[in-house]
Amino acid sequence: MNVNKSKLMKRAWEIKKSENTTMSVALTKAWAESRELTADKLAEMINTEFGFFWTASVWEGYGKTRVYVNNKKGRRDAGYIDMTNGMIFCMNAKRDNARIEELVA
Repeated sequence: MNVNKSKLMKRAWEIKKSENTTMSVALTKAWAESRELTADKLAEMINTEFGFFWTASVWEGYGKTRVYVNNKKGRRDAGYIDMTNGMIFCMNAKRDNARIEELVA
């Protein structure tokens, strides 16, 4: 995992100043924040690791955040991952269920 250490240290200093805590605690919190799996990080991971076959895009609206996984032709026939509850939805469950679970695992 590539981490921008400059941004990590800046975030740690922000935490240290705002929470009036030690640098050790602030660094621990900054590392934890950088490891969190967000929708943007998941979409980036899918696009870099499986970009030959799949594309991923993030959708946010109505209090929900989803990562849509599409085939390379751009059709939304694979499914999506609901980031609010962690559920995986497949458009064609027989064909795509194993593929999408492979992406998330």
